[in-house]
Amino acid sequence: MVYRGQVCGDVIVLSKGVHLPDGTQVLVEPVATLATGTSAPELKLRNGIAIFESSRIGPPPDLDLVNKLRDDEL
Repeated sequence: MVYRGQVCGDVIVLSKGVHLPDGTQVLVEPVATLATGTSAPELKLRNGIAIFESSRIGPPPDLDLVNKLRDDEL
């Protein structure tokens, strides 16, 4: 399960409604680094995964492109 939160001082504050029992071990991974000190735009999530808009640059992916990505040929 993935939960979203935000660093406030040296404490990570989880999103409203998320409650984990004391002593729960967690793994923390930054979603974005903010160089400007402004807050990041809120990401839209589906099942805990960020949803990004399609760029529509270039042709649509085909099986050849998928295989190249899988085999790290790009």
